[in-house]
Amino acid sequence: MHVKHLLLVSFFLFTSLLPAQEILNLTLAKNAVSQYYTSGKYDKELDAVVDSAILKLRQVKIQPGAAAVFDVDETTLSNLPHMMSLDWGYDFGMWNKWVMDGMAKAIPQVKSLYDTLVARGVKIIFLTGRMDEYHEATKSNLIAAGYKTFDTLITRHKNEKYSGVANYKETMRCALESRGYHIIMCVGDQQTDLQGSCAGIKVKIPNYVYIID
Repeated sequence: MHVKHLLLVSFFLFTSLLPAQEILNLTLAKNAVSQYYTSGKYDKELDAVVDSAILKLRQVKIQPGAAAVFDVDETTLSNLPHMMSLDWGYDFGMWNKWVMDGMAKAIPQVKSLYDTLVARGVKIIFLTGRMDEYHEATKSNLIAAGYKTFDTLITRHKNEKYSGVANYKETMRCALESRGYHIIMCVGDQQTDLQGSCAGIKVKIPNYVYIID
């Protein structure tokens, strides 16, 4: 997760386009996001997204090399407790400790989709925007959260830090296909996780906290 686009940034980018009388008070905006995640609406939306994905998956013939690509933050792992503890703010030191401590839990609905894919013999690949220095901590966190079966975890090299996320992820996916994988599904919470080719069925996980472009 590149956290510079947390709720506050997204809010100000959005509100800069609106007349003053139409701007939602920041406290109200944060309260609305908190209410969405804690009231059951988030889980309900997730249920619908994953049910639809599993229905589409049933129509796919699984062949050798079939693979699914999953993003990590707010897709397979939830950072919600950390973000809420900061009132939707951001502190690099605290974020770094959260990631290195590997405290994030699995998002249950996405874990169910993952389990369905594993049961059908689909190879699992995690492709994240997290930098290489977080590779081992992320791998350990995924395993601890129950994602124990996967082919590889791809983190971002420092030379790729400033390339666009959509381009980076599409490049990585197509490189995987050139190595013999056939990607049948791509799962992510950002549109940039899903844009471009080599993606198969695109599954958009809801995220109303931040935007990564």
